[in-house]
Amino acid sequence: MLLPWSSDDVALLADLGADRRVVRYVGLGQPWPAARAIEVSDACVRHWHDHGFGWRTIVSKRTGAKVGLLALNFLADGAVGVSADAHEIGWWLHPDHWGIGYATEAARAVADDSFQRLRFPELTARIQKPNRASIAVARSLGMTHLLDTTGRFGEPCAVYRVQRPDLRAADG
Repeated sequence: MLLPWSSDDVALLADLGADRRVVRYVGLGQPWPAARAIEVSDACVRHWHDHGFGWRTIVSKRTGAKVGLLALNFLADGAVGVSADAHEIGWWLHPDHWGIGYATEAARAVADDSFQRLRFPELTARIQKPNRASIAVARSLGMTHLLDTTGRFGEPCAVYRVQRPDLRAADG
């Protein structure tokens, strides 16, 4: 189940951001201090209010536990050579829930909503090359490698992109 990000989700972000396994391929791979989790969570709440879309909490249907997040936002200064207005999708899961399919299921649901309700022309993902699991999720969405670049902290990353299905059909 996916729920819009709320201020109640800051503890989830603090837990995920403090886990070295989770942030290994995020930015420079360093755990986040609690203050950063609060700042980012607050920005995500504002983003929902200002734009009508944003991060979502991934909740296990079986247990009701919050197991991760599905990010949807503007790329901003996240990748050299990619428009700041690009719509970026990403995912973080607690390691206890890796390999079960939560990221793929949540990413597909958010991609569908992005293309159908929000009418985004495309979605972009920044993924560090060693992160094979995230590359697999991106490919499951139909994303293809666009370019290799650097992220906001100078970290090497690959950019993947997928167009809205009706636009892909028009291009084909």
